[in-house]
Amino acid sequence: MDGSGLDNDAQRNIQANTAYFRTAVEDAFTDDEDALVKFIQFILGRCYLVAVSTPNRESALRVFSVMNSRGMELQPTDIIKADIIGTVPAADKNKISDEWEKMEVDLGRDGFNDLFSHIRMIYAKEKARKSLLEEFRQHVLGKNPDPRKFVKDILKPYASAFNMIRTGSYVAEERSTEVNELLTWLNRLDFSDWVPPAIAFMSRWKDDPAEILAFFQRLERLSAYMLACRVNVNDRIEAFAEVLKEIEDGECAANITYLELDQDEINEFVDVLDGNVYQLMPRRRSYIMLRLDSFLVDRGAIYDPKILTIEHVLPLTCP
Repeated sequence: MDGSGLDNDAQRNIQANTAYFRTAVEDAFTDDEDALVKFIQFILGRCYLVAVSTPNRESALRVFSVMNSRGMELQPTDIIKADIIGTVPAADKNKISDEWEKMEVDLGRDGFNDLFSHIRMIYAKEKARKSLLEEFRQHVLGKNPDPRKFVKDILKPYASAFNMIRTGSYVAEERSTEVNELLTWLNRLDFSDWVPPAIAFMSRWKDDPAEILAFFQRLERLSAYMLACRVNVNDRIEAFAEVLKEIEDGECAANITYLELDQDEINEFVDVLDGNVYQLMPRRRSYIMLRLDSFLVDRGAIYDPKILTIEHVLPLTCP
């Protein structure tokens, strides 16, 4: 059966499921008419089709979540996809849908959902106060009414940048090794507030390795300070929002002032590094010790920080 004449993916999926069910029934009951009759009687007598209607989309989503508790829950990206694909002209629906699904496969379902959270931050530049779905519609889709342009000019380049950032797979003729090493260190942090500005800058400057390296050197230094000195989440979000504003204004890495530490912050950072690092909480201690070690070896030894751990060599207590 040709589904090209159907209006949307839902109708085409229903047609495909019907065709599959029909083939399965034929294969199962070809040589047993009595069994087929009993199967039909069971379907007609014991199975029911229940129609559920709701007054709006939000109610429908709540009902779906309850009724589908044993299956895969809808992510906000599923609803956003329906919003976007539903407004795409029929001639472009399949293409846009295929591109969307490829990005979701490349990033994984959870990673794709994370990407939309980061995009929300790039646009909103403030801490989330409502659900991702509500804020994405308000801050992102509200400013990008053309779905095709949104997918081509925003979603695809941001997805590509995010994939390079989270996997440390930046590719360029030069400087890529240093950039990917910095990305590996950034990904060891126990917070991800640095990711939105990283995506925004990477997507804008990816073809300039020198700029990319300069930016991530400064971003990693700022983020390491925030980890070591326990900068709270609100202050981190506020600082990275200012970085995003400067990126949006087209500033190069050297001119992004909010990536710089002021003298008080430098003194605070130095005090932590000069203090009893061993007594810090495990995440902070691990990052600082491994990062300091990476500077001391000066590339004389190469480690994979993703699998590297710190172990005790001497006894914890004296005999």
